[in-house]
Amino acid sequence: MSPVDADRTVMRALADDWRWLRHVSHDGGRTWSLGKVDSSLAFFPFNARQLMFDWHPTDPDVVWSFGGDWPTRSNDGGKTFEWAGNGQNAVFVAGHFAFNPHHPGLLFLSSQDYNGGVTHDGGETWRYTPVSGQGWGGFVYGGLAISPEVVVGGNAVAGWGGERVLRVSRDGGATWAEEPSVRWTSSPANAAYGIDGGLVDPHDPELAFVAGFRTDDGGQTWSAMHDVHGVYAASESGRLFGVRAGTAQSSVVASDDDGQTWSTVLEVDGSIDDLAATPDGQTVYLASQSRMWRYRLGG
Repeated sequence: MSPVDADRTVMRALADDWRWLRHVSHDGGRTWSLGKVDSSLAFFPFNARQLMFDWHPTDPDVVWSFGGDWPTRSNDGGKTFEWAGNGQNAVFVAGHFAFNPHHPGLLFLSSQDYNGGVTHDGGETWRYTPVSGQGWGGFVYGGLAISPEVVVGGNAVAGWGGERVLRVSRDGGATWAEEPSVRWTSSPANAAYGIDGGLVDPHDPELAFVAGFRTDDGGQTWSAMHDVHGVYAASESGRLFGVRAGTAQSSVVASDDDGQTWSTVLEVDGSIDDLAATPDGQTVYLASQSRMWRYRLGG
């Protein structure tokens, strides 16, 4: 209810199939009309969610609403709400993301609920990417732009914690096709576990990794790796660093043959949430157990 005009009221009503509608009254609730949402300026599809309203303290025409994963604003007392999310982002980018060392302005951010978006100019402009083919969005993890043309991401059809199946775009994210042989789960207790993230090798633009899989032909074909669940970093010498995850103990693993084989260089208790290596490959930094760790590997 507006603090300066008690006749102006907005409310939400819950219905089936995510039809959570806005209603507005300008006569103290005696009559109601259905509020409209103009999301033409929004980047992603608009999805209804639980709504909260906040009236302007002195202007009865202005009311804000949060719901649909970004804020909207009405300038007509709640009859029409428009996207008002400039500078605000409430869309969840799940897992890890990586820049492309061969194309510094290229980045694909996959999203839990909204498929994702790709930029070719360092974030100045973005292109929506309908990875899953679902109109409302999609649960996509471990997105990676291997090149301006080839973009990949793990589509979780069954839900947030479900199995990811790799989908590949060869036209910059406009259209997508499934790679059914590339599958992983989000639980380290599962034998098919893979980390939701990828990496393009800084020395070879055709060599890339997603979860526990590798491609050496720019995403045309994929093969499963052993003893590694995700690749995080590469040294100047070409040595790769990754993680083999476990429920009680995890390992930092390294490869000197472009990810074909992996060996353990460090074991730690608990999980490893992120990893980085110095350019010489002698020191690794770990985010683990809510702390930052630095290990000198030597040699």
